[in-house]
Amino acid sequence: MVPAAPLFPAATLNGDTFLATFDVPVQVGRMLCALAIAGFLSEVLVVEAGRAQARTLHLLAALNDSLRAITAEVGLEATLNVVVEPAQGLLETDTNFLALLAPDKRTLEVAASIGVRTEALRRWRREIGRSLPGPTVRGAQPAIVDHYMHQPGCCTPRRT
Repeated sequence: MVPAAPLFPAATLNGDTFLATFDVPVQVGRMLCALAIAGFLSEVLVVEAGRAQARTLHLLAALNDSLRAITAEVGLEATLNVVVEPAQGLLETDTNFLALLAPDKRTLEVAASIGVRTEALRRWRREIGRSLPGPTVRGAQPAIVDHYMHQPGCCTPRRT
């Protein structure tokens, strides 16, 4: 609100007319608006914090379930499947596989997979230097691929 002035809208909408109409100063109206906005924002923050907490609890539950399943398994193949299956859900992917270093220490090969639709990927073997996971092995950094058939270095068609 502005002080009274001979110009429209200040002539009709000003601090004096607000006080005369509502019997409270305009600052009280501003304060009530500020409180309403602060209340709304705090509610939004509480809701978002609750969602973040729910996501964290979901991830922790999945990790806990995986750890329990891993400790219950004896065989390597079953243990690797316990790792691959929950990872697929957590990453929200339709395909997930885990490649391990072959005994020759130069080749990666698929050890466990889920959602893999092609036999070629189930039998996937690549030299570390020529494969997508190669930098992962050398640098100990994870790699997530959006679509393995379109990823350079991941799958190459066989020449006949």
